[in-house]
Amino acid sequence: MVFKKGLSLIIITALLFTGFLGPLALETEAVDMGWQLVGSAGFTTGYAWETCLQLDNNGIPYIVFQDRDNEDKATVMKYNGDTWEIVGSAGFSDGQAQNPTIAFDSTNTLFAAYRDGGNSYGATVKKFNGSNWVNVGTPGFSEASIDYIKIAFNNYIDTPHVVYQDWGAANGKATVMQYSSSTEDWVALGEISVGVSDSVATFTDIVIDENNYVYIAYKDGNTSLTESNQGAVTVRKYDFSSWTDVGTPAFSDGIVNYVDLEMYDGVPYVAFQDKENGWEITVMKFNGSEWEVVGIKGFTDDGDALLYAEEVSLRFDNYGNPYVATLQDIYDYNDSFVVYKYINSEWMEIGSYPTTTDYTYSISLDIDSENVLYVGFRDGENADKATVMKYVQPEVPADETIDISDIQGIAPVIGESPSSTIETSQYTGSIDWSPEDSAFDYETIYTATITLTPKAGYTLDGVVEDFFNVYGATSTANDADSGIITAVFPITDANWQMVGDSFTDIYTEGLEVEDDFYINAIDVSIDSQGTPYVAMIYKINYGGVESQWKSAVKKYETNQWIDLNSSEISDASTQYINIEMNNNNMPVIAFYEHDYIMETACIRIKEWDGSTWQTIGDTSRTGSHSPGVFDFKLYGGVPYLAYGDWDGDPYGSAAVIKYENDEWMKIGENLSDGAAWALNLALDSNGYPYISYVKQGTPYHHIVQSYNGQSWETMKNYTDKDVSTAYYSDIILDSTNTAYLAYKDTNNNNEASVVKWHNDSWELVGLPGFTDDGNENSVSSLEIKLDSDDKPILSVSHNTYQTGQKADYAYKYKSNQWIALRSDYFSTYLYNIGLDTYQNNAYLAYAIYDSGIWHGYLLEYIPTEGSITPPPTPRPTPSIPALVIETKVLPDGHEGEEYELQLEAAGGRKPYSWTASGLPEGLEINVEGKIYGIPQSAGDFMIKLELLDNRNYYRSSVLELYIEEKEEEIEEPEFTDITGHWLIDFLRRVFYRGIIVGYPDRTFRPDSIVTRGEFAAMIIRTFKLDPIAGTLFTDTSGYWGESNINGAVGRGIITGYTDNSFRPNVPITREEMAVMLSRALNIEEDIIEDYFDDIGTASPWARLSIRRLGNLKILTGFPDGTFRPKNTLTRAEAVKVIYEIISNE
Repeated sequence: MVFKKGLSLIIITALLFTGFLGPLALETEAVDMGWQLVGSAGFTTGYAWETCLQLDNNGIPYIVFQDRDNEDKATVMKYNGDTWEIVGSAGFSDGQAQNPTIAFDSTNTLFAAYRDGGNSYGATVKKFNGSNWVNVGTPGFSEASIDYIKIAFNNYIDTPHVVYQDWGAANGKATVMQYSSSTEDWVALGEISVGVSDSVATFTDIVIDENNYVYIAYKDGNTSLTESNQGAVTVRKYDFSSWTDVGTPAFSDGIVNYVDLEMYDGVPYVAFQDKENGWEITVMKFNGSEWEVVGIKGFTDDGDALLYAEEVSLRFDNYGNPYVATLQDIYDYNDSFVVYKYINSEWMEIGSYPTTTDYTYSISLDIDSENVLYVGFRDGENADKATVMKYVQPEVPADETIDISDIQGIAPVIGESPSSTIETSQYTGSIDWSPEDSAFDYETIYTATITLTPKAGYTLDGVVEDFFNVYGATSTANDADSGIITAVFPITDANWQMVGDSFTDIYTEGLEVEDDFYINAIDVSIDSQGTPYVAMIYKINYGGVESQWKSAVKKYETNQWIDLNSSEISDASTQYINIEMNNNNMPVIAFYEHDYIMETACIRIKEWDGSTWQTIGDTSRTGSHSPGVFDFKLYGGVPYLAYGDWDGDPYGSAAVIKYENDEWMKIGENLSDGAAWALNLALDSNGYPYISYVKQGTPYHHIVQSYNGQSWETMKNYTDKDVSTAYYSDIILDSTNTAYLAYKDTNNNNEASVVKWHNDSWELVGLPGFTDDGNENSVSSLEIKLDSDDKPILSVSHNTYQTGQKADYAYKYKSNQWIALRSDYFSTYLYNIGLDTYQNNAYLAYAIYDSGIWHGYLLEYIPTEGSITPPPTPRPTPSIPALVIETKVLPDGHEGEEYELQLEAAGGRKPYSWTASGLPEGLEINVEGKIYGIPQSAGDFMIKLELLDNRNYYRSSVLELYIEEKEEEIEEPEFTDITGHWLIDFLRRVFYRGIIVGYPDRTFRPDSIVTRGEFAAMIIRTFKLDPIAGTLFTDTSGYWGESNINGAVGRGIITGYTDNSFRPNVPITREEMAVMLSRALNIEEDIIEDYFDDIGTASPWARLSIRRLGNLKILTGFPDGTFRPKNTLTRAEAVKVIYEIISNE
């Protein structure tokens, strides 16, 4: 049983408003003439039921209908330019014609198909030969009775095809037949098309595309068939060998009615009444892989949830714009037709609405070659005769060239799905992405190819080359007059995550306003377990008093930075520091120490033993000509130091020493013939050192040397006028002892380049000067490391950045190119950068200057290799989860019955403490959160729940608790006048519900008539509706059931008379009862057969209700198969029908 939503009391003010055709932004001088009659209104001689309009190939309108003046047979009329005339003879079918439809083949021959009452309600097709209607095949050619017949022609030899609901062996499923010219009769399509649907198929429709593929659409099953698709819409296709689903079967949100299938440019569209979207109209199209909504679902919604659209007719104009005609409720729930056009990505009403002001039925829409709209319908405003109206659309002005150049909102965001479409007021666009990731990944360059489609009124003609601008893209390109746009986006951010808080917080948190904190140098090293260590040089000037620079080493452990007894590293002033990890995972540091009191200076090497810092050897005479010219590395726990030796010959020449056998030993002598600057050290797998440095001279030289175990060999000796002491470089060796050299490239804007030693020469790794950010600045520092896959990672800094500029501080060589490892953390200038790697992760230590104070931080880069992780957060997750109340709903209870519920919470620290306010009498809560007891009152209660954990953290929530009222027991009726009456089996349940009562003399009077007022009260009680106080009619004031009458009238279940009376004491007829019940139930049930033999004696306005209620077995009629609609309703009959309703609840 399918019920619509209930209706509500509505006071309607008639408002006329005008729809506008075409783009809202365009001006036009064309006049909208609105909907105009085609001929006269109500042009048929009598009732015209089940009307169906179709234009012939020349645009002449024809209409077929069930002709009441001709025994409900089929009649076709056409408009001759002045009046409507009958085509052939009136009532040309053999018997009653139901579901009549017409269509024209390519020769403009008119065909009619219908459910033929003259041939056992089977399928019949006739065609008009110019003077007479002749049979196409055998009349009633279907195996049994049918419903919902539609006809279409293929594009080969105009072969007619029909689809219908088949009540033969198909048992209500869809059958598709085609006319065979060889047998001159109808055969199943492909011999496999009887019962091609999976379940009962209603509202069947058929189209055939230009390739002669046959498509059918239908309402698939119903809710009473558990094995079916529950009444959703399904489309299937016949490809000359088999039937297959087009997309997912039952692809609508739920139950549908009035299905219309159309084809445009090879794309199937389907329109239907959509229960899940307010019983309004939805249109969908198949995009090649799935069904997508055209516009929005339920687009006919007028904002009133109790009014809805019925029937649907879908067509296309010459431009491919879809139109939908439907019926909508107005004025006491009468229907008027309305037509919508889909333009500029929205459905717009066409012409003035409402067009008709009384009951309108059997809507059908067609469009001629000039895009004139025609609508045919059964016209309740004109005695249910046929009327056709047309709408001449205002002339659309010439298209304007698109002038919206900016495209926004598609730039990649890590973890989000790529946008597939764009839309502006002038165009829509589809987007193809390369690479085709389901979500944007880290470290990727994305290219979007956007294909624009102008909206109506706009054109791409006149669009200049590179007109469009895609926000966030590094480059955007389009050809002239083209809507194909290519946008390349910069490398997406890398997955950098903050390691703890600032490692300098211990120094900065207690500073006063007049205090200063500075950082001079930072380095980072990771042990074999992945534990980070940072070393730094800092000083604190308290109250503006200058102090000396100090060294510190921090270790990140247990989510915090731990100081390694840094105060004992040195009592003197220190500068520049390196840190490495030995084989025991202990840090070893090298730093420059200057004791101003003792007037000494040297490079110190110290090792942490777990509790104190131990000096490695005597380096009191190991000093550099400039404090920062040294580099330090470990090999198998053996320290190596490269520096500009102040004892060298010449002064400051490059030197390398290592600590072996408890002493420092030089590796070679006088490596350079000038002072060494910007010196860096690397060690190969044999412990042989490599150095890179700038040799002072005229001019300066960049030198790279390696030690072969016996002597030093020069690998590079480069000179240029721009080589100076600021010619930064770094060197490292991979697992195969291949040397990588990163350097400031004077030939490429002083940006960074990387080369590697291969076949006794240096070859480029990636592009030269790849760090060029487009600004006129140069590299001021750089450092190169290798991950566990020997992939180079480079940190780099430039000497100037604009304030707030997001800079590139790290790069990774990946897929034969350098990829910037970007991050939002790099939106401020980073100082004193240190870099290290662990496995494939990288660690970047740095300082920032914020509000007059320096802060040190460490970032960890985590490569994703295609897996998406959330963007980083700058602080670690709290160790204690947030306190939350997990109970979101309080289950209903029953008055007088036991109730028990345990509330649920999570997070915080247990134990929890619960309280609640607003509980109904009889319920209480304990401290553990258990609500229990027996509620003594009914109703809706708003309960405030309050929760504390053992830290006194607080949470609250307000939830609704519904306690259902206890039903009072009603004594079993004992009436003196129903013994032996057929009523006995039905009365008890109706009586218990309090819907109907007896008389004080203990009689029930089963054969007494029921009045309009009495039945209104029964309806209110049956459906548990609220009465409405007040006086609506002149004759109900003081009547005992006035509020019940008001409630029924307010919900559209019954109406009064035109003289503003209700006449509550007038007996109600059985057909009036049927209409009231149909409205109250809001039934949307398919009519399978006429259930009663005398349905034709019912008033036209009551037949549909009687058919539906009969089909649902709510009305069973009399033993002779009649309903007797004009008879008055008795009390016993009222009990029987109410019993059927409440038994199906």
